[in-house]
Amino acid sequence: MSFEDIAETAGELSQWWNDAQWHYVSSSNVDAFRYDQTNKRLSIMFHGGRVYTYFNIGPDMAEGLATASSPGGWFHANLRGAPFERGE
Repeated sequence: MSFEDIAETAGELSQWWNDAQWHYVSSSNVDAFRYDQTNKRLSIMFHGGRVYTYFNIGPDMAEGLATASSPGGWFHANLRGAPFERGE
């Protein structure tokens, strides 16, 4: 495997969360999230099935949620109060 192949693979692995698929998390109030980098949309599914979609979210913010030790705490610190659209 060449250096370029390793670098490309590492880049893909570091952005496992960037595939517009639901990723389930262990949290007291967040069930899952998905991020669509093309449209800069971050959707968060809360316990009970409510889904809120946030717009104009950069990949650094999505990665913050993806790697947070407390997804609910991350949400409250970074997105609570931000404009959203409810539903899918």
